[in-house]
Amino acid sequence: PDPDLMDNAAVKLWLYKAETIMRAIFNASNLYNMAPQMIGELLLFATGCMSHVDDFQDVARFYTHTVGSYLLAQNDRLVVDTMARRVMRTVSQLVGEFGLKNVSQSVRTAYDNGNYDLWFPMVQFIEPNPDANPNSPLSRHMSWRSVKYEPGNADKDQFLKQSGFPVFPAYCPRWETTDGDIYGTDCPGMTALGDIHGLQIEERRKAQAIDKMVSPVMKGPASLKNVPFNNLPGGMTIYDSDATREGISPAYTVNPQIQELRLDMKAIEDRLDAAFYVDMFLAISNMDGIQPKNQLELTQRNQERLLQLGPALEQFHGEFLNPLIDRTFTDCVRHGLFPPAPPELQWSHLKVNYISTLAM
Repeated sequence: PDPDLMDNAAVKLWLYKAETIMRAIFNASNLYNMAPQMIGELLLFATGCMSHVDDFQDVARFYTHTVGSYLLAQNDRLVVDTMARRVMRTVSQLVGEFGLKNVSQSVRTAYDNGNYDLWFPMVQFIEPNPDANPNSPLSRHMSWRSVKYEPGNADKDQFLKQSGFPVFPAYCPRWETTDGDIYGTDCPGMTALGDIHGLQIEERRKAQAIDKMVSPVMKGPASLKNVPFNNLPGGMTIYDSDATREGISPAYTVNPQIQELRLDMKAIEDRLDAAFYVDMFLAISNMDGIQPKNQLELTQRNQERLLQLGPALEQFHGEFLNPLIDRTFTDCVRHGLFPPAPPELQWSHLKVNYISTLAM
């Protein structure tokens, strides 16, 4: 944030190298596979959750947790600092990760009997560590403690694993929060839920109407009771009939107003596009009339609509992007992945700037 330091050649070069190394870590890891899944959950359920763990091969490894598989809690500053998640693991996975002597008797029995693919629940609980000791080399004395256990284990004091983290190892961005709510609110998926249900009902009704119009319910005389009726194209049904007896005909006529139904469905689809900001992100493709002459004109046209995303973007930066970059930067410093910093940066603060049009 110091303008004078930003003009220093040595500082600019070191920051460029640091950014290049961090980008290489992100590219080598599975971040760009996991992040879209988390953002999809953020759009639909207003809350996303992704774990960040150290990895010997890729430096960092990421795991997205789906809604319903975890619980969150926050501190007095309304920052999420506690997570509990429940997952299913096979016998071979539990024994391979924690060792045969640390698993429950049920898992050991299944392993001894060769039932390696049986599923057992496992819970991981991460919370601030009241016994944290910065001078201790043990991971269980770090700022956050983590325990993994089997909820069905008869030995309540036995953990699969106890460890710790120097920082909270999960990113839990929320679309918007309301007055101390732990989970997010008012995301596009919630806003559009009523229209989504309505559109599904209209699709079902339209399909039923077309089906009844093309293949209507038929009626005929009682003499057809035991006669095989063939309603396939080109089929034939042979029965005795005369002029005084009613033949085979539709029981009732269905004439749905398909065009009016399609117009109403189009209106719902437009509202869904607006709820998910399609008009904003596809501004060029969906723009009516004369196309913009340059990027500046397009940016100015889209600026007012982008302001609607301001609160959500600020929340996303503060609860995902900033912690992700800070954590990765700290890991690089701790493991000596960066070149020595120039003397000008001693005791200086660094600040992340996002330079995309959307962020600006």
